[in-house]
Amino acid sequence: MYTKQVIKDIEICFSRYCESTSDTMLYYTTKYLLDFLNSFDIVKVVLANLRNKYPYSKATLENRQEGFNVIKNVGQDKKQYISYVLHFLEYSFTTDSNDEFYDEASWICSDNKDYDKKERIKLFKIDVVKPLCDYVIDELRKSVSLLYVLDRFKNRTMRFETPYPVESSERDAQNKLALYLFDNGYLVHREDDLSNGKPDFLFSDEDSNPYIIEVKYVKAKRCTSKKLKTYTSQLRDYMNKLDSYIGVLCVFTTQDYEFIWHNKPNDMEIVTIYVGGLKPSERNTKNISLDLNTEL
Repeated sequence: MYTKQVIKDIEICFSRYCESTSDTMLYYTTKYLLDFLNSFDIVKVVLANLRNKYPYSKATLENRQEGFNVIKNVGQDKKQYISYVLHFLEYSFTTDSNDEFYDEASWICSDNKDYDKKERIKLFKIDVVKPLCDYVIDELRKSVSLLYVLDRFKNRTMRFETPYPVESSERDAQNKLALYLFDNGYLVHREDDLSNGKPDFLFSDEDSNPYIIEVKYVKAKRCTSKKLKTYTSQLRDYMNKLDSYIGVLCVFTTQDYEFIWHNKPNDMEIVTIYVGGLKPSERNTKNISLDLNTEL
């Protein structure tokens, strides 16, 4: 899974960053680490959300005393401190000063005389850079957790609950998924009507980041990418209007189809759940695909 690989890559990059002990290279290795985080679109979204929720002005960043003021609130809202760290690092890389770069984060030790150079570098990595990397990884793991639960539901359904009865409807599929999500700790609810309807499932994590799951039930023996385009457009519209963190299109189908997105953004996922009566050895799956770069 893409997100899992991103998490692994970030962990490896941070580990190598910590292994570097050069004080003269710290500015450049830290900048490389931040650039590495921003090389992933999915991480850019995480950082943009954090930056927008807790903005800091240039004047604030130039006042080093502000760092001491921010850490007073760490116990109440640690994300506020992490956003300050992000702003501080980004601002620092726009200046020409890179000598003893780590000492610019003056709030991590009240008196530099109490620490030698190696200790101050270690403090900088632990109390400035590590919280930012930890935050990014934690945010990415939230989406991995949801997709893992959906994958388990898919496998459970296809192994133990197929075929669905002929009279089954989209509402039946929604109810089964809602019960499974509830049993796995997700409190789902329906949103008020939007201009083109309402998403099937809307729920938020502890940081109030909204997640959307749109359910479709396909019985038709003829299904084309045009229909998938309609489903996808509807999901994307919901995501835009609700500023959704992750959007998932979950397609139940009694026909031997696999629904696929090419060039999909990292905040959208598609899951196909076959609920027809064919045995695995009898299946000859037809792919219904849509290129999100050129066809949407």
